[in-house]
Amino acid sequence: EFDTLGGSTPVIETVIANTDPAAVSFEVDCYWVYKAGSDPLAFLEKHAGRVAEIHLKDSTAAPAKAMADVGKGVIDYGKVLAAAKRTGVRYAFVERDDATDPAASIRASHDFLSTLLASR
Repeated sequence: EFDTLGGSTPVIETVIANTDPAAVSFEVDCYWVYKAGSDPLAFLEKHAGRVAEIHLKDSTAAPAKAMADVGKGVIDYGKVLAAAKRTGVRYAFVERDDATDPAASIRASHDFLSTLLASR
C-alpha cells in the first residue's frame, strides 16, 4: 500500500483521498508504515478520523527494520497511542508475524503496554 506503482503518490494515499470518510475507515499496521519509510505518528495525525484500527508491532532500527515485540524497538508507542486516542482510533491489536515464541512475544508486548498505559 506504500508503493507508488510508478507514480508519485503511495497507493494508500490515493485510496484515502478517493474514499468517503463517512463510509470508509482504515486499519493501519504501525510496523509496515515504519518499514515503508514513513512515521506511524505522522501517518495517524495526517489521517485523523480515517484510521479506526491499528496494529502494534515494533521495529528494529534501519537498515534492518526487523519486526520486534512492542517496546523492544524504535517506534515511540507512547506518542503513537496518544495520537491514536486523539485521532479517533477505536481498536489496537498487538501482533508479531514472525515470533518464534508467540506466547513470550505477546507477554513482552503486554508487559510493556501495561506499564506504558498505567503511567498515563
